[in-house]
Amino acid sequence: MLSSSISYARQGRIFYRTALFLIIPSMIFSFIGASLTAVIPVIIITAVFVVVLFLVGIKMIRPGFPHIIPLSFGPCTDEVCVDRFSNRVTSRLYYAHVCVWGSVAGVMSGLTGVGGGVINVPALVMMGMPVHFAVATPTFVILFTAFSASVVHIRLGHVSPVLTAVYSVGAVIGVQIGTRIAPGVQSDRLRRLVGVVLLATGILVLVRESTGI
Repeated sequence: MLSSSISYARQGRIFYRTALFLIIPSMIFSFIGASLTAVIPVIIITAVFVVVLFLVGIKMIRPGFPHIIPLSFGPCTDEVCVDRFSNRVTSRLYYAHVCVWGSVAGVMSGLTGVGGGVINVPALVMMGMPVHFAVATPTFVILFTAFSASVVHIRLGHVSPVLTAVYSVGAVIGVQIGTRIAPGVQSDRLRRLVGVVLLATGILVLVRESTGI
């Protein structure tokens, strides 16, 4: 997450004020979600994980699918972001929207290990933020959310140092490739691609659980 956040920051595609109002509830609720893993059966956590992947995946492929509801009410402000490609984007920040969905993303992140981006990305897209920026901003948020949840999981003994190291190396390499490719991909195509990846991940989890592989 640090590697991808640095790449997106250099591209100038992070809405920092929006990120702040996602970070605060996400960190609090990711801590709660991670703590719940000590008392909730694994089968239930897995079921929640798969359902979230399928719902968000369908939402990214079919934007009309009723999953993330825009909470367009209450206090709001316009935030402007100008990236290094000279794209000037204005996004309306509804505080209720980002705080509510940031909380949901935090719980899901801590409980299932799914990065909060699977909730926050479609939530920001529904708020009207272009998908490239809606991917970059939650990536920065996850940096803080993951830290909060990781503290709990480490204390519970859920973290394997070896696997963490191996996945981290692969993630850093993949992130650098992805952040360089993404700017050249059309928004609609990128959104659908994210949806397909989420659905494929959900299917793989179901296959693994049903076959024991």
